[in-house]
Parts: sequence; C-alpha cells; structure tokens
Amino acid sequence: MKTETWRRVGAFSICFAIGFVGVLLARTKMQQSGSRGESMEMPHQTASDPAHHDPDASTPEPSAANSTQQEPDASASTIRDEASEATPDETPDEAVTDAELASRLAELGVVDLENPVCPVMEGDSTGGAATSLVYNGLRLHVCCPPCIDDFLNDPRTSLETLRDEFDVDVPARAFEANAHPPLVDLRNTVSPVSNTTIDPTSRDTPSVVVRGVRIWLAQEREIADVLEDPERAFESLAAAGASVPEDRRRP
Repeated sequence: MKTETWRRVGAFSICFAIGFVGVLLARTKMQQSGSRGESMEMPHQTASDPAHHDPDASTPEPSAANSTQQEPDASASTIRDEASEATPDETPDEAVTDAELASRLAELGVVDLENPVCPVMEGDSTGGAATSLVYNGLRLHVCCPPCIDDFLNDPRTSLETLRDEFDVDVPARAFEANAHPPLVDLRNTVSPVSNTTIDPTSRDTPSVVVRGVRIWLAQEREIADVLEDPERAFESLAAAGASVPEDRRRP
C-alpha cells in the first residue's frame, strides 16, 4: 500500500517538474521573439531627419541667388541661335567689317571710285555679289573675281572706260605716266599681317596692289593694315621667302 502511494507521488512530481520546465521554456521564447520584433521596427524620424516630411510644414522658397543661377541666359541662347543660322558667306559682322574697312581706307587716302558698272564687263552691275580691289590708292568694283585679273592686265584702259563711257570720277593721277608700273604678283601663301596660311589660287582669297605689287591676304580687313605700313609688309614677305623687288619696297 505504501509502495503504491509513493509511486503515485513520484509520478506526480515528475509530471509537475516537466510541466514547470515547459512553461519556463515557452516564456523564454516569447521574450526572445518580442525583443527581435522591437529591433526590426523603423526608428522614429524626427523633424531634423532629412527623410522626415511634415505635410503641414511650408516649403522654403528658393533664394534670389539660386533662382538667378537656375534661370537660362536668354541672351546667350539668342547668340547661339544666330551663330547656328549664320553661313560662311553671311556672317553676322560682315556688313560691319566692310564699313570699318571703307572708313579705314578713306583715312589712309584711298579713293573709292564707287563705280556702279564693271570696267571689264562693260555695263554689268557691280552690286550684289560683286567684289572690289584696292589698286595703287584706288578702290574699284568689279562684277566677279575673274574680272580682277582682267583689270590688272590692262588697268589704264579699264579706268579710261569708267571715265569716258560711264562718267566715273577717276583721279587724274591714275593716268600719269608712272601710275601703272609692271605688275608683280607675289603669290604668297602666308599673310604678312596675320601670318595665316592662304591659297592665292582661290577666288575667295583677297589681295591688294601696292606700288604695283600684288599681296595676298587672309581677310579683307588686312588690306588697311598693309596700306598703313607697306614697308613692314614687304619686309615680312621677304623674310618668308617672297621675291619682293627692291625698287618697290620704298616709296
């Protein structure tokens, strides 16, 4: 009887111990799960956090400096548009350059004949795409670049044609005995003004005739530079290997 009682008490004690241990293990797991859940939550964002956004907060207006930097430059855009539309034959400053050249030539004593017709192709207009030539102190106009070469072959006759047939006021000095010395065409491939490589065989390459010497240039505006100091131009050409006659280097 006593033995049976003690067996029952032992079994009950074992069951109670097992149940108690199970409860402890279950509570421990629950605490561990709760700790992991809290650690996975996003941290609370404060107003100083860059990611925080308060829908009621007013958006700061940009400063004047920032707004100035962000606005596009309208004038720069206009300049770019004009430059993109310009063609090699029609540059924005072409007319201004021609006016400046005419003014400088007048200051240097060059007489512009302002002839309305070509002295070579008699009767053809010198307007539109016509070209001009500064020749021994005179500026005359022809209808096309090839006519320049024809004029230089016989300048006296062409000038007489302008005077006698088209009533162009040609200075009397243009008909003096020594007004037209034999032409010396240097055919220089480097401009004596800008030291730029040029092609004297091209019809678009400008030139000037000084003391009967034809000098080729990179731009028309360089004509005035040569006339302002022809001795310097001749020295530069001679240094570059051009055969400049000695009697033409000095007036």
